[in-house]
Amino acid sequence: MPSRDTQIALLAVLFSLMGGFRAGAAETGYAGSESCRPCHQGSFAAWRGSDHDRAMMPVTEPGAILGDFSNVRRRFGEVEARFFREGNAYRVEISEADGTRRTVEVLHAFGVDPLQQYLVSTGKGRLQALTLAWDSRPQNEGGQRWISLQTDGEVPPGDLMHWEGNAFRWNQMCADCHSTALRKSYQVDADRYATTYSDVDVGCEACHGPGAEHIRRAEDGDPTGLTLRLIGRGTWVPEEGGPQKIAAAEAATGGVSEIEVCGPCHARRSLIGDPIAGHGNFLDAYRPTFLEAGLYQLDGQILDEVYVYGSFLQSKMFAAGVTCSDCHEPHSLKLRAEGNGLCINCHNEAVFDAPAHHFHPQDSPGAQCVSCHMPERTYMRVDGRRDHGFRVPRPGLAHELGTSLVCLDCHTDRDARWADAALAKRGKNPKPGKNFPRAFAASYAGDPRAAGLLAQVLGQPSESGIARGTAALLLGRHPGPEARRGLRQAARDADPLVRLGVASALQSLPEADRFAIGVPLLSDPRLAVRIEAGRALADMPAADLSAPDRQALQAAKAFYREAQLAEADWPQSHLNLGMLEARQGNLPAARAHYEQSIRTGPDFIPGYVNLADTLRLEQKELEAAKVLRVGLAKAPAHPDLRHALGLSLVRQGDPASALNELREASIGAPENARYAYVYAVALHSSGDGSAARAVVQGALLRHPVDPMLLPLALSLSLEQNDRASARSYARQLLALDPENTAVAQLVRRLED
Repeated sequence: MPSRDTQIALLAVLFSLMGGFRAGAAETGYAGSESCRPCHQGSFAAWRGSDHDRAMMPVTEPGAILGDFSNVRRRFGEVEARFFREGNAYRVEISEADGTRRTVEVLHAFGVDPLQQYLVSTGKGRLQALTLAWDSRPQNEGGQRWISLQTDGEVPPGDLMHWEGNAFRWNQMCADCHSTALRKSYQVDADRYATTYSDVDVGCEACHGPGAEHIRRAEDGDPTGLTLRLIGRGTWVPEEGGPQKIAAAEAATGGVSEIEVCGPCHARRSLIGDPIAGHGNFLDAYRPTFLEAGLYQLDGQILDEVYVYGSFLQSKMFAAGVTCSDCHEPHSLKLRAEGNGLCINCHNEAVFDAPAHHFHPQDSPGAQCVSCHMPERTYMRVDGRRDHGFRVPRPGLAHELGTSLVCLDCHTDRDARWADAALAKRGKNPKPGKNFPRAFAASYAGDPRAAGLLAQVLGQPSESGIARGTAALLLGRHPGPEARRGLRQAARDADPLVRLGVASALQSLPEADRFAIGVPLLSDPRLAVRIEAGRALADMPAADLSAPDRQALQAAKAFYREAQLAEADWPQSHLNLGMLEARQGNLPAARAHYEQSIRTGPDFIPGYVNLADTLRLEQKELEAAKVLRVGLAKAPAHPDLRHALGLSLVRQGDPASALNELREASIGAPENARYAYVYAVALHSSGDGSAARAVVQGALLRHPVDPMLLPLALSLSLEQNDRASARSYARQLLALDPENTAVAQLVRRLED
């Protein structure tokens, strides 16, 4: 049997003949994991066979394929599949819901535990991950079966979530975290990939950086300046006041924090720079997501597939200096101890691993530390992942905010009130905890107190950097004096995630505040901050900047363009480039980018909306309406398209048709206050002030302090001589902006 590296090399030749991606030393300085074995035999042996080592394997590797390919047939809704072998080839015959039938050959196994996906080539250098995967768990745990990763059933060809769609494209979605030194290399004009990597899996250099120079110096007998040193595991000792860490020896000799190296593949993030050049400096290559709605719960618990970076950064563990390798052996990836044995390495066993603390029979599932402090959510149908926030369960907060409560994962017939009473009965009264959950809840609800609460979170160093950065981001949605003061102070914060939150909020601020707060961030030490600031200040007049700031703005915009081009296989990237050009007044260039976004993603609705708006600005109203109707043929009920078409029809002098489109947009997107506002204005313009007022009042039930709806409600109330309602709306406006003298005068007149 050929060696593993020989097999990979042979497969690379095959792929190059097929026009696919190619393996090999794609990046200068990378030597491959095998070159590490002679000097690091123990670490290499621990890594071999780990999930990192088996993150991606060619089918020729012994034991790579775990699934049953013994000519078995399985049905998944309206889709049927046959898994079989022909000689040494593994194949899948897929009969789609529309009657089409296709047979594809598996080229790689992708992952091992708790499921394994399979990669197939669809031409132009693309590798696609089949949505039909093998559940590799033991049979007694429900595994050893074929499953569909589509929770709502297999989707038809052409859909983003179909196995041939962008969401399951290896080059776009998976490759950079399952291979080493990857270059996606998407060619826009040819719509093809020339993807390369140095190792097919997550090899030594994926974490430690390129090793060729390390090897050369070692061979020359030079022990200095070798390879990237990760600051990780020190020695933790339990003490009465809490566990104390004795710093790792590596810290004294320089190095990179593990979170900076592990973060790129264990965070929900987007690419903004060269991941190889930025290795070891997370925010110089990636922009992590904040604790935003839809991704995290209000209290910071994981919700969507966000991995562990965002939750771990919120934890007391991270704040105290705990790193990944304190719990996970970094080469084998195994836990350093099983069960509660892992936690009592640092925490007093007599206090915490006892019924008096966990209230469950000793050694029962409920007595496990992770059962209460690391709640688990399941992704990809069978993949259970634990929240790394290490929170104390707070039933009162869960009841107040509607967040999930870990106690109810087992006590499914109970509620948060019961859990609160049960803890109180045992003498436990959990502290209120962090302030950010209530501040976030107020922001999403449009509570007039939101700005003050968010500013308070932003000014508390005891809150995690990612929570404070999220508070900054949200504060931009509540413009006013408190937002200005809070963001101006936070722009100088020592934590780069806080500064990133400020830069991300700039776009929502009035022009004067945006420029005043944003200009210093153009020279921030971290690329992620500079890029966000450059995007927000793209339209700032050069004459208003000093020469160094002007140069910094140009550099930030250039980096932003490079970041979008690096992700040019996504329609969003072309949309972002178009918006950048539009903000600088370059409409032809903006239009070209929007057209490319539609070519890249024919179902990408923002591309149609922005292209139509650009055509409007170019005085091409009929062409704009035509573009919107093409989009509506793709998504007939999409509110963004209907709203834009309604505005176009107003400009074309067809108010009756416009009202219909604006009404449907308002109904289709009740969460969008602007759509209700525009529809109400259109109704008023048509002479139906009563209907307009009814629309505004209904929208205010969902958006009680919206800065557009409140002034309109005030105006309509005054027009209809409803002084009581007008007085109420005026008071609400004054509460939002106490320094607004015009509103204050109006309130006084209405009260008189």
